[in-house]
Amino acid sequence: MRSYLHLLQQGRHAEAAAELLQYNPLPLLTSRVCPHFCEKVCTRKKIDAAVNIPALEDYLGHWILDHAPALPDISRAGDIAVIGSGAAGLAAAYFMRLRGCNVTVYEKEKTPGGRFRASIPADLLAAQTAWLKDCGITFVTETAVGDKEAVTVRSLRKACTKAVIIATGRHTAEQFASVVDIIDGAIDVDPVTLATRTNGVFAAGPVRGASHDPAHEIGDAREAAWSANCFIDGWDMLESRPPRKRGIAVMPVETMFRYDEKLPIGNLPA
Repeated sequence: MRSYLHLLQQGRHAEAAAELLQYNPLPLLTSRVCPHFCEKVCTRKKIDAAVNIPALEDYLGHWILDHAPALPDISRAGDIAVIGSGAAGLAAAYFMRLRGCNVTVYEKEKTPGGRFRASIPADLLAAQTAWLKDCGITFVTETAVGDKEAVTVRSLRKACTKAVIIATGRHTAEQFASVVDIIDGAIDVDPVTLATRTNGVFAAGPVRGASHDPAHEIGDAREAAWSANCFIDGWDMLESRPPRKRGIAVMPVETMFRYDEKLPIGNLPA
């Protein structure tokens, strides 16, 4: 967090955005719903008040919407399917796209967003979704995926889908009982890799019993995406895992955005 705040303070917007996106591709949304526990331990309070993280995330989130990231070309054979479009699903889709994958998100409702639909203004949620589409992510809405649906996890895997990340809400685990184990109503996964009992199928977020907090959901999605990437390339999902702090960036920060102008930050909300 300190790294992107330092870059933003210097007016280095492109670098700040690229740094933030390594860990949180949804700042426009999280700025409005995240409890921001970091502010409780912010050392700035020793001087005056904690840094207003929501305002800074909101500001940078709007900047990101206007500046398309220079993501890698889609170069991986086969598709990646993400089931669910809440915080975990959207983040997992972005992190897999960051690895050069062709990603399709399946959502049973008419519009993507999951629980964000109840807490985020519709225009902002639509803008965030449009940005993800500009990143090359495909959304298939009004399409439920599950054991009793026309589209199942098995059918996705048979249709040249290299990996599936289940990122639906809590209490939806039973929909996938044919391909995962379920314990206490949640999908059972490896605690590190988030892999299920079925090769190439991973779970992230509330469906596997993780916290509903957006920050934790996004962190979960990052771990699942890293594992899915390792699975696709035949790497060991444990041995090849980097330190958690490093995220999964695949290019230098300075080359991630096409724009590198140093713009004035202007007045931010107090």
